[in-house]
Amino acid sequence: MKRGGKPHPNSGVSDMKKRLRTDGDFETALWAQSPVFVRHETMEAFGFIGELQGFNPIYATIGGRWFLRAECEFTVIH
Repeated sequence: MKRGGKPHPNSGVSDMKKRLRTDGDFETALWAQSPVFVRHETMEAFGFIGELQGFNPIYATIGGRWFLRAECEFTVIH
């Protein structure tokens, strides 16, 4: 995000959402116990919301379900 408080026009991320891409992003969300929205690449209209319970380079556990990190988009909901 730029200094003025506005998101970058190409980021697609608002002030209330942050995409999880790196291990550091996942670790921050894990410690904050923030709810996470998961959208699988085949889900167009629906997603899954839950607490991040664990992660590794291959998958993330959200609300007791495993999601492959390469196939999903993860977004923290503040």
